[in-house]
Amino acid sequence: SLSPVFGGPKGQRRADDMTVDCISADEWRRVRELTAEIVTLSGEERYEASEQATHELLELLADLQEKYGPLPTLLSIRADYVSSLDERECLLVAAYLGAVQRADVRNQTWVSHSLAAHYLDALRDDTKGERWLAIAEDSLRQCHDELVAEELARLRGMLNARQRPR
Repeated sequence: SLSPVFGGPKGQRRADDMTVDCISADEWRRVRELTAEIVTLSGEERYEASEQATHELLELLADLQEKYGPLPTLLSIRADYVSSLDERECLLVAAYLGAVQRADVRNQTWVSHSLAAHYLDALRDDTKGERWLAIAEDSLRQCHDELVAEELARLRGMLNARQRPR
């Protein structure tokens, strides 16, 4: 999914050296380093090392959640790295609800996109996928993100193709 790990407002420093989620820049830097390491190791087919880095990332996210609470950013990143589809769904729904509660439209956009992709790509549940796709498209109108827009167009095209009579 598209998450704020590699930049955007969640990765930007504020004057008080915190992210907009109030996570210290040093702690957030470690999250970014681990996610980059996991991607690199997976790309190099070094799966055992990638699994170790994933384990370290999940532990770090759990520690950050204990310190800062269940922030939408932390939950959605964790969802990207758990193996259980059920756990992924629960984390993403919790992240979305947290983003709504915080009036965090950017995270609403990212997480609703992740939910749409989860249902359409991973579960092939067109009913739930279409619901989250509509929510993501609505959020995108309030907080435009070009990468999310491209992904939503891909998901909409895939859904339309699956719904065409044969």
